[in-house]
Amino acid sequence: MFYSRFERSSRRIYNDTERQKKIITRFIYCMILVVLTITVTFWPGFHPETLIIPEYHWQLDMICHAGYYFIGSLILYTVAGKRKKFFAIFFPSLLILSWMLEIIQQFIPGRSFSILDLTSNTLGILLAVGKVQWDRKNRSIRTRKMIAGDPE
Repeated sequence: MFYSRFERSSRRIYNDTERQKKIITRFIYCMILVVLTITVTFWPGFHPETLIIPEYHWQLDMICHAGYYFIGSLILYTVAGKRKKFFAIFFPSLLILSWMLEIIQQFIPGRSFSILDLTSNTLGILLAVGKVQWDRKNRSIRTRKMIAGDPE
């Protein structure tokens, strides 16, 4: 199909504006998650597990931390873009950020540094890395089967 010079340039402008909208939307989602994380980090005495059970349980606290970092890592990875080059920088940066937030908590009144929290944060991020790797592996297997002509 042949397009005039004007049609090609107008299509390019449309694609550029759509791309910019996606980038801005992704950035807003990332910032919301980052602001939420920082707000919860600096909130004295905040333990979401006490909303489920009245008293504090370290096991439930670990599950909440690992779950939050697992889901948060997947959301940020999905929103930020799924490039292989980006993957090598993204998850180590999240690990460093989670460790920094945990260390900063020892200087905030009403908060404390916890090795268990640090461990469960790391576990949640590593589980997200495993899930992304698993999805990539299965996607490449499905793609090869589709190319070979096997439906499943």
